[in-house]
Amino acid sequence: MSTLESVVTTAPPQHDTQFYFESVTFLVEDMLFKVPKLYFERNSSIFRDMFALPTNNQSEGSNDENPIKLESIEKVEFQRLLTAMFPDLSRYTPKPVVMGREEWISVLKLSTLWTFRELRREAVDELSQMTIDPVDKVMLARDYRVEAWLMEGYTELIKRPGALSSSEKKSLGHETTVLLYEQREKALTRTLQRFGYANVSFDGLDTEVRETFWEEAIDIRFDDNAIQAASGFDGIGKDQSEPEREIPPKKSKKGKKGKH
Repeated sequence: MSTLESVVTTAPPQHDTQFYFESVTFLVEDMLFKVPKLYFERNSSIFRDMFALPTNNQSEGSNDENPIKLESIEKVEFQRLLTAMFPDLSRYTPKPVVMGREEWISVLKLSTLWTFRELRREAVDELSQMTIDPVDKVMLARDYRVEAWLMEGYTELIKRPGALSSSEKKSLGHETTVLLYEQREKALTRTLQRFGYANVSFDGLDTEVRETFWEEAIDIRFDDNAIQAASGFDGIGKDQSEPEREIPPKKSKKGKKGKH
């Protein structure tokens, strides 16, 4: 055998630059998930920063024995996120995957937490096509930073006939409840002054709502840096000699009272 032949036959194979995909292993509750790493790297600044750290075959996420542990996340939520993330894989499941309201809320929750902008936009679009109670819409807006839903929910509540229920007032908070009633009263007063009858006109209400709730709208506005800082995601996946880090969930703002 010639020297050239020896070199050719013993040289290790190379990785294709386009089609050699790495995987990453996650542990959620008692379930292991092994998925392509590429989507997480390309679409989430949080995971991209994490995967940029030096790794070895014992690094977190490298295998079943060393998974990345996602604490305080339910496995069903992560399954729903992956279903939206890898829709083509659902073709091979025994039953077609149907994504309804609760499924898309899970996608919205985790895509917001981990700054998957495209998935978040898709979840917002899907949920926006569904009929959602205005109070629920406000709660979702607060929890997952959807500014448009906040304004829509408040506008619908002002226009809605009848009083808020006790549970709705509790969810919205005292200050918000007072502001909503004030806006409803203003609309009635304007109608009486302009037309002389009590059938309420809501002309200009959208502007009034924005002017009234602008501080809260700014507070919940989606921002990658603010979310990453709030998540405490500052080093998970470091060398195993360092303390293990976890990915915490975003704190809920339900029933927020006080400053808006």
